[in-house]
Amino acid sequence: MTETNIIERHIMQVMSESIIPPFGYVEYLEMKTNWIMTDYWPSGDDLLSIIMMGNHYGAVLRTTYLKTVYRLRYEPRCFWNAVIRIFILGGLWVDSFREVLKTKEAKEIIKRLQHPKWVEVGLCGCDWKKLRAMCEKFCEWYDSLPEGVED
Repeated sequence: MTETNIIERHIMQVMSESIIPPFGYVEYLEMKTNWIMTDYWPSGDDLLSIIMMGNHYGAVLRTTYLKTVYRLRYEPRCFWNAVIRIFILGGLWVDSFREVLKTKEAKEIIKRLQHPKWVEVGLCGCDWKKLRAMCEKFCEWYDSLPEGVED
């Protein structure tokens, strides 16, 4: 096993430790299945479930980058490879949810979150250039926080 493989596995382990949120995951999966398999349009609690999952996945992405690339100085390419394996091949990113996030109801909820731009990235994905830029910006912001304050 090469050093790159070891690093990628470690990054995937860090991601995997927090990928399933402490609550609401089963409900989200049921709603996601309805969205994909039928003409179901989420609203109310289901819409909130989608947004919260996007928010959670965004947090997983940015904190994993912070812990592995920014702090441990792992090769950023290894982070992207881990993202591909978990978020793309694992089916976590659902591009069609972009439609839902464009609704007025969704925008009202998203704007109240601490990191609103991360909802779409966490839920629907983006390219490597955008993800890396957002992760770097988050790390700079995180470093500017007073000692003892965390995201």
